[in-house]
Amino acid sequence: MEHRLEIFHKETEPAIEFYARHGKVVNIPATGTIDEVYNLTLQALQPNLIFFYGPPACGEDQLAQRLANLSAYNLIKIQDYFRNNGLANATDEVKMDHLISFFSNHPQRNFIIHGFPENIRQVKIFVDHFAAPKKFYYFDFTRDQVENHLKNFPKPQRQNLLQEYERYLQNRKDILKYFNNKPYFLTIHEDENPEKIWNSLLETIAPEVIALPALPDDEFSHQYISRIQNERGYVYLDIVSLVQDEIKRNT
Repeated sequence: MEHRLEIFHKETEPAIEFYARHGKVVNIPATGTIDEVYNLTLQALQPNLIFFYGPPACGEDQLAQRLANLSAYNLIKIQDYFRNNGLANATDEVKMDHLISFFSNHPQRNFIIHGFPENIRQVKIFVDHFAAPKKFYYFDFTRDQVENHLKNFPKPQRQNLLQEYERYLQNRKDILKYFNNKPYFLTIHEDENPEKIWNSLLETIAPEVIALPALPDDEFSHQYISRIQNERGYVYLDIVSLVQDEIKRNT
């Protein structure tokens, strides 16, 4: 067993050094139990989050739903989430504690959050202390464009949406100042080609890959891989077995 471990470390060291130079390596101590190592792994695997941020009733909710339908992402409309969990009038601290707990304990890891964040206080709590989004899509519409969209709604609903829009304007400046220079920040304008917008969104859901170089063939490794698949939705691909299958089929 010691000899096999020596071979394992020797073969994987160059790859680990390469990815470490790019900040892609997280060291997880494997001296504990399977559950302890698994929990440490979960801490390293922050959820994949996509934020859809923009004024109400301008079509981003349909795009968010369409993207969720074509991917393994779960759509959360933040106002519905807070209302359904009795948090509509709660403080930002309570809302964020609830949301962080939800993501930390959910069996899935991919989420589109529509209408988030509501204000800069939520940003400071959630992003600074939990997880930044994989992508932040800002839908940049003018007041004239928003009001033109709202003409299609019944008067009572239109009045509620106008109030929501005014709250959005009050908080937008601080939120955009925080996110504007982040590498994951993308602006979408209403006059952009719809196909261009959709292709940009599709780039967001490219598969996430975890590389496991030459794991030892022991019970610990098999249980670890099994839990990653069963509890986090990953699909394990044994490259050696796949290549051998291709060779047998002469492909």
